[in-house]
Amino acid sequence: MSEMDYGDEKPSKYELLPEGDYVLKIREVAMKTTKETKLDMAVVSYDVFTPIKYKGRQVNFHNVVFSPPGAPGAGRFLYWLQCINQPCEGRISPNMQNWAGQKIAAHVGIREYEGKKYNEVKTFDRYVSGGDTEAMIESPEEIPF
Repeated sequence: MSEMDYGDEKPSKYELLPEGDYVLKIREVAMKTTKETKLDMAVVSYDVFTPIKYKGRQVNFHNVVFSPPGAPGAGRFLYWLQCINQPCEGRISPNMQNWAGQKIAAHVGIREYEGKKYNEVKTFDRYVSGGDTEAMIESPEEIPF
């Protein structure tokens, strides 16, 4: 392994985000297949955009299943596409490369899996720029200007 200079970087431990409402920005998308139904699935990772207090923290492993027309979950998949400003009507060909940088309004919760706790996206909605951002800011001191 090569030498690395961490400069002023300090050790820190992983801490869960508290359950609540966040604006999340898509950082990365990986293509997978569901275990049981063998459907295509995008595994989406996010950075917190607001509240400012948590900006840059991460929420990982949000599974978005590409449910086919008429199957359970198809409407949810289309709503996901709509929320991230992607084509969602008629004949579509989802392009995950266009997802990075898109924002969603999400309710983030905590789930336990194999004895470990993780943050997860419980619900999502369309992010409206300039919407009710005051609710996302903890206190006036956190406004960075």
